[in-house]
Amino acid sequence: VIPSGPNQCGFHINPYDPSDIAKFVTILLEDEELRRRCGANARKRVLETFTWRTVAENTIRIYDEIVPS
Repeated sequence: VIPSGPNQCGFHINPYDPSDIAKFVTILLEDEELRRRCGANARKRVLETFTWRTVAENTIRIYDEIVPS
């Protein structure tokens, strides 16, 4: 189980390893501060990254890349 960074909102785990998943769940169950921090960071990331404006701009950028002028 590896934290994803200083503003973490998740962990890198092996989804095919039950012991890795269990370790992650145990960490979250035992650490209320970590749960709250991860939740707050995840919410902040969603609000900053997935606005209608950002999604529209990214969609237009992708269309511009794949559709010839």
